[in-house]
Amino acid sequence: EYLGDLRDHLRDLRAGAERIAGEWTWLVTNSEGVNAFVSPYCPRHVFVHEGLLHALTPTEDELAFLIAHELSHVVFAHGERQLEHTAIAATAQLVVLSLIDPTGVLEFVLTATFGQWLEAAYVKEYSRVSEAQADDCGIGILHAGCFDIRAAS
Repeated sequence: EYLGDLRDHLRDLRAGAERIAGEWTWLVTNSEGVNAFVSPYCPRHVFVHEGLLHALTPTEDELAFLIAHELSHVVFAHGERQLEHTAIAATAQLVVLSLIDPTGVLEFVLTATFGQWLEAAYVKEYSRVSEAQADDCGIGILHAGCFDIRAAS
């Protein structure tokens, strides 16, 4: 079983490496937010908010970690998986509410309040796991690129 898991892991890493190979566009957005992100809606682009650069004034090692972290999201297909998780949560919500309330009256009230909370809780947990995974992978990329891994802290 261990060899099977290892084979699957290596296959996933190979697929991830293929996802980040090639040209990328780096865009600094005119936003004061402290954030950077990749999106499945705009492949091969990394967006960095101007506010992040002002707030942190990153060193070369910190900037390398930021880039490695964002590319790690692509390696693990986090954006695509988050879309899937959101769709699953929305579908489950529709199924449950249609069984409880075929008329739709209760569904309207619950969706406006409880539905968003339920979806946020489901998606937020996945997001925490994704961020930790991207941090770990980003540190590995920093190390492989001979950058200072303390920049990740």
